[in-house]
Amino acid sequence: MIGELFDSDGVTSAVGGIYIFIGITGSLGNVTTLLMITCCRMYRLSAYTIMANLALADAIMLIVAGLVCGLNIIQVPFLNYDNTTNNSAEILLIPLNSSNFMTDPIKMAEIKSELYNVNRSQFNTLLEDLHFSVFLLSFLEIAAWTAGIISHALLGINRCVAICFYRTRAKTINRVSFALIGSTITWLIGIITAYIGTMPVPLMGIRTDMWTVSFLSTAGRRPAVFMVFASSFNFVSILAQWSCSLMVLIKIYKVRHKINCNKLNLGSAKRFKKQARLTFQFFYPSLICTISSIIFFAKPFMTDILTSWQFVFLHLIWLCNHMCNPFIYAYFNERMRLTYGQWLTCAPLRECISKLEKQYSRKHGKPLRVSNSEGWTESSSDTEAEPVTAAICAAPQTSSRRSNTGKGLELHSLVFDLGRQTVEHWANFAKKASF
Repeated sequence: MIGELFDSDGVTSAVGGIYIFIGITGSLGNVTTLLMITCCRMYRLSAYTIMANLALADAIMLIVAGLVCGLNIIQVPFLNYDNTTNNSAEILLIPLNSSNFMTDPIKMAEIKSELYNVNRSQFNTLLEDLHFSVFLLSFLEIAAWTAGIISHALLGINRCVAICFYRTRAKTINRVSFALIGSTITWLIGIITAYIGTMPVPLMGIRTDMWTVSFLSTAGRRPAVFMVFASSFNFVSILAQWSCSLMVLIKIYKVRHKINCNKLNLGSAKRFKKQARLTFQFFYPSLICTISSIIFFAKPFMTDILTSWQFVFLHLIWLCNHMCNPFIYAYFNERMRLTYGQWLTCAPLRECISKLEKQYSRKHGKPLRVSNSEGWTESSSDTEAEPVTAAICAAPQTSSRRSNTGKGLELHSLVFDLGRQTVEHWANFAKKASF
């Protein structure tokens, strides 16, 4: 029943729209995290540096697996077809503007002859464009996925050192310089892995039969070797995450017992509680990362077992793995929660605009507009407003007689005179009220 619903164009468009929404929302959240950590001085710490690296990888993954995959599903009506057409060599020869893109199994010779009958040069152009797009998607997906997995492991090691080895020499690892070096090595490994999985033929791409982004084929020696290499690499990373997480949880349990027995001083107890709370913002992403890794490597072997709605559900779980980190950070980290609020209200942009206005006013000698909330622009009665309006009316006459050097001093004295008059008025009002 549910599988038949997924064959309709309306449900297909709805699923594609959900993918696009999650991709855009998640990528914006991760890009905000990246810019926030990069621009704010208070986040220049080792853990935040690795978090920024992870946010970059998640943003790329959401663009590929969310936005691009959703657009492909919306533009291409999904029909049931044989999975053998998902061979990477066949995909490279299917034109982008074809309405039957990846729908029914078509022989490669018929596609070539049809395209050559239209125009030989047009065929070459379409082939080059599609070739580049498929290669680019495969390269970005493998590189971002590898970098994200390693970043999760680095975060686990960072928290393990901060909690379990705080008073040892191992704490030197938790420096910004080491975090930057680790992030660079992470992307180098990701790029090398992506090159192996993309050249000469891409092994990963959009699978419309599975409603997801996955391995294009599992048959053959090269896909099998790459899957073994990638899965073993992923297993080592997850093992490092959970080893560090278990050590941290054991340490938290022991120190919590000491705190309950009053065997720890107040300063150390407060510091440890803060570090323990911050540690949980990395524990839950590791849990979700483990689940999504199992889904990622299991889906290509379950095409004959799972139905369409089950593939969609698994892909949504996979997308949530890359989307949820900013929300987890905002929940556990009060500092980041406040900064997220400032960035969502465009506070940094408004601050930059105000700075530019001040620089412009200083450069061109034009004063900024005075706000009505300043004390000297409002008064409580008509009699109190008379000296203020008289002084403002007299200001242009006196300023025209002065030179350019005297304008600033006169405006400065005028402001102080108005301020003194306002203070005197309020003082008299307070005296009368006291009687």
